Amino acid sequence: MLGVLAVTTLADFPVVTVRIRGVLDFEAAPEVRKALRKQLADQPAVLVLDLADVVLARPAALSVLRSAIRAATDGPAGVPIVIIAPDPRIHDALRRSGFDRQVYVAGSAAEAAELAARHPAPLRHVLRGLLPQPGTLREARQAVGAACGSWGVSGVSLEAELVAGELVTNAIEHARTVFDVTIAYRVPYIHLAIRDGCPRPPRQTGPDTSVSARGRGLLVVDNIAAAWGSVPSGSGKVVWATIRATGQDREPPAAREAVVIRPARWA
Repeated sequence: MLGVLAVTTLADFPVVTVRIRGVLDFEAAPEVRKALRKQLADQPAVLVLDLADVVLARPAALSVLRSAIRAATDGPAGVPIVIIAPDPRIHDALRRSGFDRQVYVAGSAAEAAELAARHPAPLRHVLRGLLPQPGTLREARQAVGAACGSWGVSGVSLEAELVAGELVTNAIEHARTVFDVTIAYRVPYIHLAIRDGCPRPPRQTGPDTSVSARGRGLLVVDNIAAAWGSVPSGSGKVVWATIRATGQDREPPAAREAVVIRPARWA
């Protein structure tokens, strides 16, 4: 049975490496899918899937990787994936199956690093350690609007602010833990991710019960976002959403480093 050995963040603007080892069989698909989804929610610059310690049960088992990657990237995740496959049999099988049309296939860690370096990191603003209090909602929405303006996609600012507002409201009213907000731009999508300390996933209850005086619930997210979802993360979860940014005001600035905005404080 295949197991995920480690998930390593290699930099502040991370190239995330998921290292797996063991026998790759059909039972491994859920575990691989879960590991990939968890890391993609944070919008790393590149995700590397290291197969150096993988034994292929049978050639057909490569479909496990294909299905896991397809499921993990369901929706416009937009994150390049590089597979390290030093075993010539696995490397050749990936190429023969056309896998390299879906992801990048490298024969070594050095080659993977070279491929990863070709992809610029997404533009990103991060608000860390936000407190579950009403003033935080305004701060988060203002940060989203400011980020969209600075990236030249102010035309989508209102939609992004609405989606962020609902996700943050969910964290404040239901998770009730300290949380982080990540706003990223990887053309052509704005990516929003809220990481909190509550493991319960958000639940859409329908048009009659999801509307309240304080927000319009996950229906707003469902109607506006190109895609959204929730993945477990440590003792909590990450709720994410993507909004298509159409009609740029101007060319977005080049950036390699995250911009970290100071967290809110207790009033």
